[in-house]
Amino acid sequence: MNQPSFDLEYDDGALDDRGLPTFTVLELAEAINGALRRSFSEGVWVRGEIQGWNERGPHAYFKLAEDGEQGKATVNVQFFAPARMRMKPMLMRHRLQLADGLKVRIFGHLDYFAPSGQLGLKMSSLDTRFTLGEMALQRDDVVRRLVAEGLYDLNKRRVLPLAPLRVGVVASSASAAWADFTHELERSGFSFELRLV
Repeated sequence: MNQPSFDLEYDDGALDDRGLPTFTVLELAEAINGALRRSFSEGVWVRGEIQGWNERGPHAYFKLAEDGEQGKATVNVQFFAPARMRMKPMLMRHRLQLADGLKVRIFGHLDYFAPSGQLGLKMSSLDTRFTLGEMALQRDDVVRRLVAEGLYDLNKRRVLPLAPLRVGVVASSASAAWADFTHELERSGFSFELRLV
């Protein structure tokens, strides 16, 4: 029986001919973080859509995503408690709630987290004008579609009586509230149709 030959010749010198250094995993992680700090020392603005919003304790985590011609791209975002507390009044003032599907432009600092081998963005600010502008564009798109389908002013065209004569009441028929309510309607002189729920 013929045995395969494992007498292959390896030229160990060919692996190092360019004089490239060999890093340990920790050294590589430190080098990546150093390069990120040098290249993005002042932070970076990134825009995309929130996906996978997840609150854990006082912190929130999500992905900022973009679908493009070359495929989908995402970056992990950490929104830690101090930044959340600082930004809460601004978000409330503009009636913004961060959630899946919301398009945002955020500011933060890039960080390579060595234990999981992941690049992340530590969020520290949000451009509310961008998000509000995106929301206005989405609203305008919905209005255009409703107008095109003839649904936009449907409620305006509906004729309503001056007083609603068909009334649903959530109460017990034995309650004082029901007795008071029906008494007041009887005194009005209108012919109300009541439905007790």
